[in-house]
Amino acid sequence: MKNLSCIAIIILALGFLIIPAGHSYAADAISVDNDTELEANTERLMGLAEQLRGLSFYDSLPVQMVSTEEIGNIINDELDRQIDDANDRMFSELFELIGLIPGNQGLRDMYQELAEEQVAGLYDSHEKKFYVVDVDVSDMIGDMFGDMFGDLGNLGGLVEGFLKGMGFDMTDIIIVHELTHALDDQHFDIDSELNRRMAMNSDDMQLAYQSLVEGNATRIMNDYSYGSLGIDPSQLEGMADMQMDMMDGMLGGSFMEKMMIVPYLKGEEFTRHLISIGGQQDLDDAFLDPPQSMEQILHPDRYTGHRDEPSWVDNPNLSSVLDGWEFQVDDTLGELLIATTFEQLAWNWDEATVIADGWDGDRVTSWMSPDGDIAMAWVTVWDNDGEARDFYDAYKEVIRRKYRNGEWEDSRVDLEIMNEAGFSYAVEIYDYYVVIVEGVPRDQIVEALDTAWETKVEVK
Repeated sequence: MKNLSCIAIIILALGFLIIPAGHSYAADAISVDNDTELEANTERLMGLAEQLRGLSFYDSLPVQMVSTEEIGNIINDELDRQIDDANDRMFSELFELIGLIPGNQGLRDMYQELAEEQVAGLYDSHEKKFYVVDVDVSDMIGDMFGDMFGDLGNLGGLVEGFLKGMGFDMTDIIIVHELTHALDDQHFDIDSELNRRMAMNSDDMQLAYQSLVEGNATRIMNDYSYGSLGIDPSQLEGMADMQMDMMDGMLGGSFMEKMMIVPYLKGEEFTRHLISIGGQQDLDDAFLDPPQSMEQILHPDRYTGHRDEPSWVDNPNLSSVLDGWEFQVDDTLGELLIATTFEQLAWNWDEATVIADGWDGDRVTSWMSPDGDIAMAWVTVWDNDGEARDFYDAYKEVIRRKYRNGEWEDSRVDLEIMNEAGFSYAVEIYDYYVVIVEGVPRDQIVEALDTAWETKVEVK
């Protein structure tokens, strides 16, 4: 599914504290009185961003202060450019069938609502300019802690006063984040790589590149923030996992929230790993040879050590089985989305990540009947038969939880088939492959499974 990818900043990490730029905050807390002052402040920070990133600007960079309403309109226009109604509907139906999102919710609307609530700055890689959103840090922090612990609104004012007393400005860290995007874009043409990956219909590949881009901008932003507060960022081991726990507690851990949080936090962890291994050169090389999967982001040693490239899986094609059904969409989900699927279906996050670890490749396709019924075929590849078995056993439970009123037609060690309301749902394992077919007419489930098993796979 196409998305905004690198252009929105959702999270501002301040030392060990994550501050989501949420709600509509008052503009009078921003120290910038007009765009002239904003431009001067940006020019001042450009040299600092160059020093922290180790790259120099080739071109000037327009900047504009906007209201939350204006940034909402910009996000809406960009989503209109990237996502049409038909695509949104088809991906939403597929993700609902998989179990990633609740019924009757569109992915585009879910993304737009979260982005408009949390965006604090935006770099537009098409227009080559960036926007800073009016953010009141005292209201922001007060609302965050007020939601968690009660009426602690005064804490926001105290923190803001402390930061200003140390010469720290919230707007500055937003600018530094967006300047990093601009530097990376000028040197490595972020927009072209994003478009290439979007054309491949792989959420996994898009998220991997987004994690590199957002993780690097978050790293530079935090280096600036930590430096302003006198903190050595190298001493903050395990920050990403701790911050993930905090954000899950504040945001609820929904599918869309997870997709918007992970690229920043795990992406930062990934880029710090690159720097620790080979310094600036390894980081720049990663932009020239980007990670191909979220597996490589979540497990950086699978990118920098023995490179674990994902297996290639062709589209499972059920056209010969589902006569009269129309092909809808195809996608590669990857380790992160698979883990998130299990988390949405009542596993905790730690359990879900264990199940998804060992992923080596996948491809899913969806189909629509003349009556509007949705079916899918999903071929997955795993590192070994033990990892495949873990996923298979867990997905059997997924089928039980999704189709509680169904009846088992077949249940054995390598195959399970459930029927509900004239349709069948099946999962089958062989060696290190697991194939899933859901939503096909009951009398066609065996043929659909056999056809899915004919899908071409190139193991790497």
